[in-house]
Amino acid sequence: MNTVSDLSNNDSPARRRAPSVKDVARLAGVSIATVSRALSRPEMVRSDKLLAVKEAVQQLNYVAHGAGRALSSGRTQTIGAILPTLNHAIFANTAFALQKRLAQDGYLLLVSCNEYDGSAEREMVRRLIERGVEGVVLLGRVHEPDVLALLENLQIPYVLTWALDPATRAPCIGFDNRKAVALIVDHLVKLGHRRFGTIVGPNESEWQRERASFIRAEIKQRNAHIAASHIVSGPLDYDTGQRGMRKLMQDPNPPTAVICGHDIIAVGALTACHKLGISVPNEVSVTGFEDLEITQHLQPALTTVHFPADKLGGIAGDYVLQMVAGDHTASYFELPIELRVRETTAQPKQ
Repeated sequence: MNTVSDLSNNDSPARRRAPSVKDVARLAGVSIATVSRALSRPEMVRSDKLLAVKEAVQQLNYVAHGAGRALSSGRTQTIGAILPTLNHAIFANTAFALQKRLAQDGYLLLVSCNEYDGSAEREMVRRLIERGVEGVVLLGRVHEPDVLALLENLQIPYVLTWALDPATRAPCIGFDNRKAVALIVDHLVKLGHRRFGTIVGPNESEWQRERASFIRAEIKQRNAHIAASHIVSGPLDYDTGQRGMRKLMQDPNPPTAVICGHDIIAVGALTACHKLGISVPNEVSVTGFEDLEITQHLQPALTTVHFPADKLGGIAGDYVLQMVAGDHTASYFELPIELRVRETTAQPKQ
């Protein structure tokens, strides 16, 4: 096997280019064909030659040229994903689990965030296609019509996540949003609550919009009451929870239970109660959705619905890889959810 210094002596010192497969072959003392096999089909290469190639790659910091490999194979081994944001742990957890699953099969994940903007998503899909992604993972059921049509016309596999729609022809993986709301409302009604309030995220968010609608419907179905003035919305953040809770609790006839559309909103609501000197759950019960890790460590610990976001990301990876391979897969996968009853809910004060 040659050394890096040997190669330097053979080439012009003025050269400043990335090492090539030819350099790896020369340093390892093998043919270019052997290097190619060692990098793509290592099981076909004799162990001593494979070790020499690996050592040469490491010494040279060689990286295979992806564009050239893609041209020769017709494969880029990349998957695109478009999420609303990575500011919230629930989406970051999904993306991490998706990336981890794809990496097991040698695929790279390209992530973009559309900030709930459908036109931005359309442009992101086009750019991902231009970069040769072999599949796309989208979030939610609602998308611009030409987005899905473009993917279908180009026969690029796609999967919808955080979405359940038995009527869609696209594979979708997610949770039953209405079932999640029903778990919360049932729990609170059984405790004796009849006067409700809710603090939810922005209407631009499909799942927050649906969640707000389901909260109103499930409360009404159980002959409980939620006044229009007790429905508060805002950005999906901590401050929305603080402002919303302050507004609700300063009402002359405040709710005895407040359902927050997300755990981060619930954390803000609990902070507002602490600042106002309102005891949770003695004076008001508070709940959330998603079951972020922090919720079980709060004082008091938050009652919330658990969504296995990491499992969702892994299954989405399974789905899109199966579709890229040409395998048929189920079009509908519902993940289980669970109510985590902790310390922020109790019977209303008489």
